[in-house]
Formats: sequence, structure tokens, C-alpha cells
Amino acid sequence: LPRRGVDELSSASQTQLLELARQQLRATAAGETELIDVIEEQLPDSLRKEGAAFVSLYTPDGALRGCMIDDFARHEPLYYNVLRNTVLAATADNRFDTITPEEAASLQLSISIVYDIQLIDYDTPDDLLEILAPGPFGIILRADGVTGSYLPTVWPIFPDPADFLTELCAKSGLAADRWQQSPYPTINTYRVYEYSE
Repeated sequence: LPRRGVDELSSASQTQLLELARQQLRATAAGETELIDVIEEQLPDSLRKEGAAFVSLYTPDGALRGCMIDDFARHEPLYYNVLRNTVLAATADNRFDTITPEEAASLQLSISIVYDIQLIDYDTPDDLLEILAPGPFGIILRADGVTGSYLPTVWPIFPDPADFLTELCAKSGLAADRWQQSPYPTINTYRVYEYSE
């Protein structure tokens, strides 16, 4: 059954979405400032439905080279959201330099479509640690006007929930122990359908 309005993509739709992202990455790395031309009417319904997705770029040895999502809420056609976040991953992830044309061809693309966002209800940091455990879900942390997130793939790196939250705060530009400070951050979990080249 569909989960919160998001279905898993068919094999053909996965391939098409990854190909569109690849075309956008090439164009962006070459200095194009516009999104690639797409005839929306020729796309399957699954790519035209509203969606929100991370676009992640990896080097040949598996190191992260860029990752962005503009908004967790579904607010525009999925294919369009993926194109825009491909541009952001290539040019606006402040942890990395802008992708060059030379390296673009060697990077692997991964698309993680977000669904099933849930609010975590907790009263204290200890409560939060009891609720959280490594699993097939990502975390969204919001505090002081800042939003940060780690995908489910980060759990093997930081399997201890306290370490996970500490690293997420630091990555987001917050104090590393911000998750332990009142007023406590808003915490959401989410799941993803991940498709990679």
C-alpha cells in the first residue's frame, strides 16, 4: 500500500529519474545555470507527483561529495525537485567545493525520496535517547531556526543515539550538545526510498 502518498518507483521510473539527475549534473558542472529542459507530459505520473528527495553525490571510492534537500515537505513535482537538488548538491553544499566537469563523470548519484515523516514526542534528552535506536529512518533536528538532517545511511557510522545527535548538531552549525539544552529541539523521523546508479 502507498505510504503517506508516496509509492516506490517502478524500475523504469527509477532509471528515468536517475538519468534526468545525471543530465542535470553534467549541465550544472559545465556551468549551465538553468535546469535542463524536460517535457513533463512525457514523464510517468510517478515522477510528476509532488515529492521531496535528497540528491547525494559520491566519489568512486564511496566518499560523500555533496548532498542536499531543499525542503522535506512535498511541494513540487518529484522530477523537478530532484533536478533542483542535484544543482544544490553540486554547487551549494558548503562542506565541499563546487563539482567540476572533470569529476562529474566519475561521481555516483543517489536519490532518496522522503516519506512517512513522524514527530517524536519527548520531554527530556534521556527520553529522546530511549526512543531513538539505529534503524531504517533518518532524523530531522530543528533548533534556533536551523534545520539539520542525517539520512538512515548514517546510523552505521554513529550507531549510538547520543553520538548521532551530537554529530548532527555539529554538522548543522549548532553547539554539539544543543540536543541536550532547553528549549529542546524538535525531532522528526522519516523513511526513504533510495535509488542509486
